[in-house]
Amino acid sequence: MRGFVILGTILDKYLIKFSAVLLIILSLVFYGYDMMSIYYPIMDVVYVLISSSILFGLSVFIFGYALLKLDEFLGIWATVAGGITIAASFFLFTVFLGWLGLLFLVPAVLIQIILLSKTAHFMQLKQNNH
Repeated sequence: MRGFVILGTILDKYLIKFSAVLLIILSLVFYGYDMMSIYYPIMDVVYVLISSSILFGLSVFIFGYALLKLDEFLGIWATVAGGITIAASFFLFTVFLGWLGLLFLVPAVLIQIILLSKTAHFMQLKQNNH
């Protein structure tokens, strides 16, 4: 996600930067809760799983929409990654199909890695020309 924060800064796209930071913060909060819950059982695991699925579903939807907006800079790969990410967000948001959302995130993350490497290559070419 840090790469998308940098990408949002370089391309001056606020939404991709905001959604990447939101996903980082949500991950830190829920991973922190997981680590604390080993020693201090604060609340029932079911409530945490439901809330994390809904919150990640909403934030992944924002991230997928932001990826769709990058199609003018990154082409068809951004559209494909955004579409798969939005599909995964709908599955995560329904909670019961969250496992399917996690399966959809695997190819989405692989395509996002391709997007970041393509952007890094583009920036390297741009830097060499100037």
